Amino acid sequence: MLARKVTWETKEPTMPYAQAGDIRLYYEVHGDGPPVLLVPGLGADTRLFSNVVPLLATSRQVVVLDPRGGGLSDKPAGRYSIEQMADDVVGLLGALGIASADVVGYSMGGKIALQLAACYPELVDHLVLCATAPSAPVTRLFSRRFMMDLVSSPRVPQGRWPAGLRLRGAAAGLEVLRRTRSAPPGQGQHPYHPGPA
Repeated sequence: MLARKVTWETKEPTMPYAQAGDIRLYYEVHGDGPPVLLVPGLGADTRLFSNVVPLLATSRQVVVLDPRGGGLSDKPAGRYSIEQMADDVVGLLGALGIASADVVGYSMGGKIALQLAACYPELVDHLVLCATAPSAPVTRLFSRRFMMDLVSSPRVPQGRWPAGLRLRGAAAGLEVLRRTRSAPPGQGQHPYHPGPA
């Protein structure tokens, strides 16, 4: 099924759908320019971004979707996973012919966006996470105290942090997780944490 672009001025919105794996996803496209994908949170749909879309659409191609189980998208029986919803987004981007986009995720949409960036980094130009957290289980790595110790350690001279730690918020958490998981087996310490004095 071919979808057509929806412009913000449209009085009656069209209802484009894309087949993404085993479901049909509802989406809207507004404006022209470099693509930005907006992913709403649990229980929300495209209307969550209704105040932001007109502003972004003046200079960007804005794609906003209803995730699996939400809004006008299919609601198959059974449990849904963040990984499954990230794969749905991959299918949507493919159906729209979008090779990569800036991705904005709000709440659970942020978890979907984070999963997308972790598994399909070539599809994500920039990642913006709003009011979200990683799906990983809470461990020492993501504990508030550990992260505060990490970024405020007096043992690392100012300006000498590895480049990955110049990131802020969830992006820094993702980078820390990625680099920790790539540490050699048996290495008991975080690769950037200076350890005991």
